[in-house]
Amino acid sequence: MFNRRENESKQSYKREQDQIVKYLSQNYRDIKKIEFTRIEKNVKTGYWNVDLTVNSTYYISISTVNFSDDIEVTDHIAKSKANELVLNKNDISEIKISEIKVIYFDEEE
Repeated sequence: MFNRRENESKQSYKREQDQIVKYLSQNYRDIKKIEFTRIEKNVKTGYWNVDLTVNSTYYISISTVNFSDDIEVTDHIAKSKANELVLNKNDISEIKISEIKVIYFDEEE
């Protein structure tokens, strides 16, 4: 029973990270690689705080309540050496997440 719950939790964690990958790929240009470096929930506010690196160049933080709506992206411009992600102004109907290399954060780290 415990292993089943643990497995379901890991699958949920991966789904939540996939939601962020989808969001970033729809809203920013030239996303090739995403590495999740920190994920934690603020129990007082209910917000999830996520740190990640995009294309090994852009360091960003994301705040969200449910991983699908109201995702707030903050660039760490100094850490990214003045590089910023470029917003995607085109409407892309089909995003191929499989073409993005994703390094997932393991909740047990």
